[in-house]
Amino acid sequence: MIVRIAKILEQPVCDNCLGRQFGQLLSGFSNAERGKILRSALAFAIDTNENPEVSAKIDMSNFHSYRFRFNKDIAKKTFEKKTCTICNGLFGRLDELSEKVAKKLSKQEFGTFLVGTKVSPGLLQKEEQLWEKAGIEFCEPLRAEVNREIGRRVEKILGKKADLKKPDIAVLLDLESGKISLQINSLYIFGCYQKLVRGIPQSKWGTPRKYNTSVEEIIGKPLLKAADGFDIKLHGSGREDIDALCIACRPFVLEVMKPKKRKIDLKKAEKMISGKKVRVKNLKIVGLDVVQKVKEAKPDKTYKAVVKLEREIKKSDLAKLKQLIGAIAQKTPKRVLHRRGNLLRKREVRDLKSRWLGKKKFELTVKTQAGLYIKELISGDEGRTRPSVSEVLGQKAVCEKLDVVKIERIKI
Repeated sequence: MIVRIAKILEQPVCDNCLGRQFGQLLSGFSNAERGKILRSALAFAIDTNENPEVSAKIDMSNFHSYRFRFNKDIAKKTFEKKTCTICNGLFGRLDELSEKVAKKLSKQEFGTFLVGTKVSPGLLQKEEQLWEKAGIEFCEPLRAEVNREIGRRVEKILGKKADLKKPDIAVLLDLESGKISLQINSLYIFGCYQKLVRGIPQSKWGTPRKYNTSVEEIIGKPLLKAADGFDIKLHGSGREDIDALCIACRPFVLEVMKPKKRKIDLKKAEKMISGKKVRVKNLKIVGLDVVQKVKEAKPDKTYKAVVKLEREIKKSDLAKLKQLIGAIAQKTPKRVLHRRGNLLRKREVRDLKSRWLGKKKFELTVKTQAGLYIKELISGDEGRTRPSVSEVLGQKAVCEKLDVVKIERIKI
């Protein structure tokens, strides 16, 4: 160990950089504390003068604050302090850099943060050269120590917590230029919505060229303003057709990008959003993981459709529709082929009820596995969906009106 320490100190090295080469040994010490202990251990060995050939190669500026007694060759000498050749004095500037980071962060509203640093190629090269000389089995990388030490200081200055996994905001500090950039992570708000009017899309991709507004914009604009964010994106658990109502409560996560504020009165927001077109409830702040849960959820859904027929039927003919309960083979509908692959899907009709409305019209209530296209279950889509209402009744059938009336709850 003494020989390894001596090799490291053949050039001016600060306590942090010395201790970092043994950073994986003994918990409960900072690298600076490790470095001071190791330097002192070597100082004792130097003062005994038991290994003069080892001591001869050491840069004695590393011991400028020590007073030797037994080793007469150096006992009366003084040594000038020099800048660490590994970090170029970086660890002496950590307080200054931490204040700068804290000042930048203080302009944002956040709960947790993460500090990252960009290290110059020159510093990385010096560290690698030291590893070649002293070995890497116990060392910690320079960047890791700098990130941790600045993070600790910023925690004390701002009273905020560092979070290595899911921070509200990430800081990137360029150690060479001193520039600081912020990556403000999105704010995620979970809730459920109902769409109470026909003729508006779920997402804003259809506006403003085709539609005046969307579910995404109705929900998102008040939350965007409240969070003082840059943009919004709605992540829904499926979507209803533009001409369909969604009386059911559809789970969603509204993503607010680059929010300057994270503390939002969600009850007030619910009241502002809910109106004649869209209603929301159960708004709450969640993590990014909930977006994936919502998008990957496959809850069963119940639909209510008004079916229009080409020819008259008897009321008793509706009993034939029970044949639809079970497996449905459905190729991608023609109306969505422009944006989805031409695949054959097998889905289940769980339950089905019908109500007579007239000789050419009836109401169909159907519970299905997620992913089954209801309009095509009715029309047959020219044989691309089998069986279908058209096939069972032996004539053309079309969906005149469609409502989503129930979505099974998903676990968040």
